[in-house]
Amino acid sequence: MQTKTPPPYKPGSEGTPEVLKCVEDDVQRKMARRPERDDIIKRHFALSDLIQEYYQQRYESSDAIPLTMCACKKQIAVQKEVSEALSKKHPGGLPPHHGYLTLAILRDKQGQTEAALNLCLQAKLHGWWGLRPKELQSYIDRLEHKLGKAGKVPAPFPISPVSPEAEGRIVVPCPSCGAVLHVRSKYRGQRGHCKKCGGIVTVPS
Repeated sequence: MQTKTPPPYKPGSEGTPEVLKCVEDDVQRKMARRPERDDIIKRHFALSDLIQEYYQQRYESSDAIPLTMCACKKQIAVQKEVSEALSKKHPGGLPPHHGYLTLAILRDKQGQTEAALNLCLQAKLHGWWGLRPKELQSYIDRLEHKLGKAGKVPAPFPISPVSPEAEGRIVVPCPSCGAVLHVRSKYRGQRGHCKKCGGIVTVPS
């Protein structure tokens, strides 16, 4: 039995005007069906629905992956406002975040495993665990193991957003959140996770 392969992805195609307009039109159409919800919450769940719909079409349409990635990025862009709004209405916890997780899966399939890991760590940091937190952690563990086998990520070293004045430390800005990190000089040339945002940080050699 022949395995299905999605049409090739063209890098950057998720940001074309045509794709952006298509996703936004679909978002507005879905939001109109939920008049009882706050706009930001409606937008979040509309994007969740679209991400799943687009992704299911990935073997049939060359537009499916760009549309999926565009919708993921739009959902991630409003995660902070959605988190605050949902927490007020449902303090028990946040649902799964299809934007973070689907984009992570796609990035991994595109050979960008480090970017995939960063997305999962951000989802974890912001509380988007969903109802099965062990599944997210298991995926994070698999990505870290995959990177470790490829020699791309050494064992995590302690990085802290705290700024103690101490000799033997170098200042390293986190590329993900901008935190100013003070790292022991013995970790020069290595990589690890920022303890503020979970992103990958490379220490200059």
